[in-house]
Amino acid sequence: MHHAEWLIQRILFLQGKPIVSKLNPLKLAETVQDMMGNNTGSGTAAVRAYNAAIRLSHELDDQATGQPLTDIFKMEEGHVHWAGEQRALIQ
Repeated sequence: MHHAEWLIQRILFLQGKPIVSKLNPLKLAETVQDMMGNNTGSGTAAVRAYNAAIRLSHELDDQATGQPLTDIFKMEEGHVHWAGEQRALIQ
């Protein structure tokens, strides 16, 4: 939720209107391995999305938006790596 709060604050600062009603559907799993797989899949999608947003912020010369996006990107990348390690340990 902290990531969302940071992004919403930035959107509001730029006088935008954040859309918080469109959430990704939850992916339920019955095993820990499936949970880690879901985590990796959604994390990988998030990493791609943050990468695209960072690229756009640089194209627009908006470093103030690019910095928090980069911080979040690094955290998400760490989550993907961690989930991959957990899957490997389970196997």
